Amino acid sequence: MRQELIEAIKNQKVIRLHYSAGYREVEPHAYGLGTSGNELLRGYQIGGASESGASQGWKLFKLDEINSLDVTDTSFAERNGYKKGDKAMDRIYAEL
Repeated sequence: MRQELIEAIKNQKVIRLHYSAGYREVEPHAYGLGTSGNELLRGYQIGGASESGASQGWKLFKLDEINSLDVTDTSFAERNGYKKGDKAMDRIYAEL
């Protein structure tokens, strides 16, 4: 899953993942190691389930809570509002 995520970020491909409340479509922008030691994904959710009720917007996902991940053929452009060097991460493995 980690290599697929790195390739999705590098190639700017939308991913479809199953995370807690259900399936979500996400534009991945950064993957790294969080300050608490968890591997994290920062992405812009464009659709799907949401526990908070917000099916669109910036989200931070814990990799160990992602049950499945598929890279789609759909491309995306870097979103406005994305800040390089995500402060939630001590180490960044892949980033737009």
